[in-house]
Amino acid sequence: MKQKLHFQRFEFKYQLPREVADKIRFFLKKKMLLDPYLQLTGQEYYWVTSLYFDSPNMKSFYEKIHGAKARRKFRVRAYADQFDSVQEYFLEIKRKYDMTVVKDRMVFGVDDLDAFVTARLDHKNEVAKVDKKVWEEYVRAHTLFGLQPMVQVRYKREPFIGKRDSKIRITFDYDIESCLEQHRDFEDAYTPILDSEVVIMEVKFNNLLPAWFRDILYEYQLNREPYSKYCESVMHHRLVNDY
Repeated sequence: MKQKLHFQRFEFKYQLPREVADKIRFFLKKKMLLDPYLQLTGQEYYWVTSLYFDSPNMKSFYEKIHGAKARRKFRVRAYADQFDSVQEYFLEIKRKYDMTVVKDRMVFGVDDLDAFVTARLDHKNEVAKVDKKVWEEYVRAHTLFGLQPMVQVRYKREPFIGKRDSKIRITFDYDIESCLEQHRDFEDAYTPILDSEVVIMEVKFNNLLPAWFRDILYEYQLNREPYSKYCESVMHHRLVNDY
């Protein structure tokens, strides 16, 4: 399936008890469609694994913690429980402007992962399918801030898309766990960063949300809550001393 490489949308997050998430998922199956990938594979979820980058002074972490209106973060993402089980992965730059999220990404082949993670920037001419603007933004940030891999996060995701408006997307993330970057090749290095009975629901959209979703918010008394898998991992692994 052709992968989308640019996103601009609103993203709202909610932390739900698993039993509430199960009820909402049951309702959504009547109103929305499963993600096309899951329709093709017949699976109930897919894995997402992300390797997050930051500066030595944790610039991205503190921008998020302090609620900076404009901020960005860099990560490498694979849709699997480990990088070496896929043939491609993505460099993603995710920017937040107040309530709007803009994400750009580029595709890398699996053989390029080590060259990218170790920041061999002279490798750019050898990398297949390079999106020039995304790569150059990464190179500038790496040079200016000294970006380096920090933590790796993985979780299961069950995604739904709107029947009439495919730009409405609701995902459920659970079994969220992480490890330090230097331990990412060891399966037993992963530890949970969120209670197993808690699910993160993300609502992603461009226009108005349907009335039936507002009914869900009212019925279950849901309030938006900021949640960063990266920041939770940083604090979980004690990479900063003041949180």
